[in-house]
Amino acid sequence: MNISDFKYCTNNDKDICLHDCRATHITLNGNNLSFVFDDGFWIINDHSFDDNKLHKSSLSVMSLSLIEDEYIDSTTVYIFNQKNGETILEKISINSLIEFINSEHANLEFIYVFRETQGFRKYSFECVLWSDKMPFHKECILSINANELSYYWNKVTKDKVW
Repeated sequence: MNISDFKYCTNNDKDICLHDCRATHITLNGNNLSFVFDDGFWIINDHSFDDNKLHKSSLSVMSLSLIEDEYIDSTTVYIFNQKNGETILEKISINSLIEFINSEHANLEFIYVFRETQGFRKYSFECVLWSDKMPFHKECILSINANELSYYWNKVTKDKVW
């Protein structure tokens, strides 16, 4: 899948809602981190239908251009694990997350997105890792420093509304 395969693109993260949307594949090529949503994400400011509702896109991609700075981590991933009845926050690499999601036994559901702007953008994503193995879900936090964030899709579906 190539970004040029998509008809629509926005860099305005206020046009898209990721709440309850699941990434089924992740790629990291150089400083480009992409999340693939087989079932799409929510389009907020689309006027394809005259019903004032959020509509889901078809297959879509969220792509982040990571900052390259030796003093700042571009990506940080924290997983909440249970050990001996306690919740422990563990840091894992972005490559470990990619491998886990791309195993086709898991996906990453986005719950909340927080944005901070300081010359570059810092995004914090509260997510849930869903797996077909025990434990079936774990909460996680992704912290990503990016120069740019872009959303790509081909169509908006009329039957999937919020």
